[in-house]
Amino acid sequence: MPLAVNQLIGFGARQPSPGGGGGGGDPNFANVVLLLGFEGTDGATTTTDESPSAHSPITFNGNAQIDSAQAKFGSSSCLFDGTGDYLSIPDSPDWDLSDANSDQFTIEFWIRPHANVGNQRIMAQAPSNGDVSWYINSTWEVGPASQVSFNSSYNGGLPPNVSVGNGGTVMALDFWHFIAISKNSSGKLRLWCNGTLDGTSTPADSTIFNSTGALEIGRLLGGTANLNAWLDEIRITKGVCRYDTDGSITVPTAAFPRS
Repeated sequence: MPLAVNQLIGFGARQPSPGGGGGGGDPNFANVVLLLGFEGTDGATTTTDESPSAHSPITFNGNAQIDSAQAKFGSSSCLFDGTGDYLSIPDSPDWDLSDANSDQFTIEFWIRPHANVGNQRIMAQAPSNGDVSWYINSTWEVGPASQVSFNSSYNGGLPPNVSVGNGGTVMALDFWHFIAISKNSSGKLRLWCNGTLDGTSTPADSTIFNSTGALEIGRLLGGTANLNAWLDEIRITKGVCRYDTDGSITVPTAAFPRS
């Protein structure tokens, strides 16, 4: 499929509908392995994976909860207060982002950071040193810059063998920011913040270790550096590089399609 079509349609709906979904369709929807819109009642501790994989259970830990006070799309998002909050989803072949059949991928999400804290973990499959697959890290500072990075290991160890991002894009606290990460068929990794390219990397070995741990949203390594932020519209697409450009990308204006 031509890149231009992929960028326009793959981004998501232009006409959002109730429940966090959007109108229109996604030609790559069959490749979506996680889709979390976090629609629900304020204070709820359950949510649904709206991808074809329909991962379950999604366990809320600490004070992680659905929050109707903030939402990028729809009427709610997921709140993490930085003190032990995280979501856990059991291990799955879907989290193996560089298996033999689908070495390309795209990870997208909206984040609203709430505290000036270094090394907050946004999401990870990295339960322990020696079983590290990949993780997304963030640092939010008073100024002049904030950092988001995608990190992966080809042997399960730390520090990560590959890191992309940390370009210093300015992102303010208590505002919503769109993060997109992709890997193409050549092994090139890219990260965008609010549509602006924030970093690239083409490592000699771009394979990613297949961890046996759960996918955790809001922490890694069994409890370090919990997230203090809201998250909304998390989408992981496996086997598809939705954004294969060194330029800027269009920031979504609606929730991702649900079909």
